Amino acid sequence: MQDVVEHRSKMVKTSSLSLLVFLLLIQCLCKIAKSTEEEMIALKPEDIIVKISPGLVNISWTCTIKKNMVYRIDICENHLIDEEFNLRKCFHEIKADFELHKGVSINITPGKHGEQFKWNVTKFFPSGDMNMSAENISCTVYNVFYMDCSWDVGREAPNDVIYNFSLIQKSKTLPCPRYGTDSRGRAIKCFLEVSNIDTTSTVYIAVTGTSNETEIMFTDASFKPVDKEILNPPKNLTVTKTLEGLVCTWEKPSDTFQKHCFQYELQINQESHTIEKKNTFTIPTHSPDEVLTIKIRATYVELCGKNGWGEWTEPLTYGKYVDLFSSSWDDLGKQHVQFFLFLAIHSVFHYICNGLLMGVSNLCLRALPEFQLPTTVH
Repeated sequence: MQDVVEHRSKMVKTSSLSLLVFLLLIQCLCKIAKSTEEEMIALKPEDIIVKISPGLVNISWTCTIKKNMVYRIDICENHLIDEEFNLRKCFHEIKADFELHKGVSINITPGKHGEQFKWNVTKFFPSGDMNMSAENISCTVYNVFYMDCSWDVGREAPNDVIYNFSLIQKSKTLPCPRYGTDSRGRAIKCFLEVSNIDTTSTVYIAVTGTSNETEIMFTDASFKPVDKEILNPPKNLTVTKTLEGLVCTWEKPSDTFQKHCFQYELQINQESHTIEKKNTFTIPTHSPDEVLTIKIRATYVELCGKNGWGEWTEPLTYGKYVDLFSSSWDDLGKQHVQFFLFLAIHSVFHYICNGLLMGVSNLCLRALPEFQLPTTVH
C-alpha cells in the first residue's frame, strides 16, 4: 500500500513540473509574438527626411519612438550599404563613396526578422537643378605623378556659375589645388598630384556649382585611380641577335607596381604579341634582308588594375642597312660602321688635299710677273 502511495506522489510531482514548463513556454511565445507585433506596427519611423550632400546621406524622422530598437538600413543604387541604427536617436548619417547624384533608394528593416518586414522608402535625389550641374566628369592619371579631372559646363548653367572640385578618400578631403578654365573663365578642369592619393583605393570626387540665381545640384563619381592610369612606355627596348634568334628585352614603365603586375603588347611590323609578367620575347626566325619595326606598350593585369593600354615606345628599326640605329650591333652593323668611318675619313682627306692644291696654285700665280699685251698704235 505504501508503494502505491509513493508512486502516485511521484506522478503528481512529474505532472506539475511538466505543466510548469509548458506554461513558461507559452509565456515566452506570447512575448515574442507581442514584440514582433510592436516592431511591425508601433515602431515604424514617421516623416522620414533624406538629405544628400557630396559623400553624405543624412536620414532623420519624427521622434515618436520610445523604445531602444535596433534597425537595419540599406541604401541601394548599384552599391549596397548595410548598417544598423537605433530609431530612438531620430537620425542616421552614412558616409558614401559612390555616386549619389543619380539618386538613392532606401530600405529600412525593423529588428532581425528579414525581408518580410522591410519598409521601402522612395528614391531620393540631391537638391538643386540637375540641368545646371557639371556633366561628363572624368579623370585620367598620367605618368604616375598627376591626375587630370575634367567636366563640361551644364547645359542650362547660368552665366555666373562657379564650379568647385573636391576629392575624398578615407575621410580625407582634398580641394582642387589648380583649375583649368574655358574661354569664359569657368572652371572645367582640376590638376592634382597623385603623391597625395592612394591609387589602389577608391576615391570619391564631386563638382559642386554655385550661382546667385538658383541652387545647382552637385555631380559626383567614384573609382580607383589605378583603373584610370595611362602608363608610360616601357623603358630601354633593345634587340639582340643570339643563336636562338632575335631577343627583345625591355624594362617595366616607371611605376610603383612590381614586375608581375604588367602585361605588354609587342608589335613587330604589323604582328602583335601579348606577353604577361615577363620582360623578354624571342623572334625565332629572321631573314637578313628583312627590316623590322618594333614597338611596345603596357597595361596592368586584372588583379592589379583595370586600366587601358598605355603609350607606345618610339619605333625601333632592325635589319639590313639600319642596324646602326638599333640598340645593339651585330657583325653586319659593325661592318656598316667601319664603312661609314672610311667614307668620312676619305672625304676629309680629299677636302684637305683639294684645299692644299688650291692654295699652292694661288701662290704660284702670285709669284709670276705680270704680262701685258702690246698696245697697237695706229
